[in-house]
Amino acid sequence: MDEELILRVIKQVLADPRLQALIEEQPALAAGRLPGAAARPDLLVLLNYAPDLPGILQEIARRFGDAYSLKVLASSAVMRCKPDLPTVLTWVTCQEALAGCWQKMLLPTCSANTLAKIALGLRDTPLCVLAAEGISKGIPLELYTAHLGLTGQMPAPYRQLYEGYLNQVASYGVIVRDSLQDQTAAGGVSVAVCKDSPNCESKIIGWNSRLLTERDVLAFPEGCTVKFGQSTIMTPLAKDMLKRRRVEIRREGDGAL
Repeated sequence: MDEELILRVIKQVLADPRLQALIEEQPALAAGRLPGAAARPDLLVLLNYAPDLPGILQEIARRFGDAYSLKVLASSAVMRCKPDLPTVLTWVTCQEALAGCWQKMLLPTCSANTLAKIALGLRDTPLCVLAAEGISKGIPLELYTAHLGLTGQMPAPYRQLYEGYLNQVASYGVIVRDSLQDQTAAGGVSVAVCKDSPNCESKIIGWNSRLLTERDVLAFPEGCTVKFGQSTIMTPLAKDMLKRRRVEIRREGDGAL
């Protein structure tokens, strides 16, 4: 077969519309979409540490996975234990999150610390930066209060302080909800308070990271019990914060510290 005939055959193959359609479908297939399927809007999950992260992530995947492309920006505490993500969720870096075009944001495990910073407009952590960016751009942001760590024993002025923060973020257009399992209210403010019950005070949280800092302790519910491995190191500030928050510490194989 001479060279001219080979070139003619190649040109005819490349000109075939069926081949052109197949080539155009490859980006959609690489992105995990079926040919002809519309791209799903992007949702950014701003994830603080919580003891029940695997269940929370599964609930996010169940509730939002069909409608959105789900990305997760994690706090440093989350990245130290780095739970496995359901298949429909993907980790992103702070740079990727800032460069993204998000149609919705979630704060499913909002801590009291993060709530206060968002209410006051502080931007000293990646999660607070992205929350502030979302509020500034009018991106719908849902904040869940179930992990604020507030207790029934706290003084009324202290409770009112955080209720004020919740009202403040709601005034920014943030949707405040109790938990992922409670979707009844489209707006309004509520505070998840830990009542006087054995189930609340005796809850044991496992901590797998080798380092515990003051910031990590702020994510623990007040009055809980935290179980560490033998190799875990606590900073001096973390020890002080554990005492202030009445968190009981146990190492594997030992009693309370």
